[in-house]
Amino acid sequence: MQNAVPGWERRTQAFASNAYAGGFDDPIGVMKARMGGFAPPKARGGRVLDKADTEALRTLGLDENASFTDIRARYKEKVRVLHPDANGGDRTHEAELRRVIDAYTHLKESPGFGAERKSRKS
Repeated sequence: MQNAVPGWERRTQAFASNAYAGGFDDPIGVMKARMGGFAPPKARGGRVLDKADTEALRTLGLDENASFTDIRARYKEKVRVLHPDANGGDRTHEAELRRVIDAYTHLKESPGFGAERKSRKS
């Protein structure tokens, strides 16, 4: 028997229940919904945070329920402590300072906190 597309006559098997296990990037959540709803963590107000947002919050020492006001206050506090000017020119904390600045910059541009930031400016 000749077939233009061999193999299509066979049954396919469903994915295993642990097939998602974080093995690939799924930015829009297509496989998460299909695999039983690995829902992303939600913060207060229904804000959806991705992995990078959660890591940035962890870098600042905050949890998922932090508001942008909390983030900004913690950022200022950490910069005040880690900046070389505050430590008599000591640059040993420079790598940690860079991580704090990068985390704040990421959260400032994150869609999860963008609306809160814009409403605060108005």
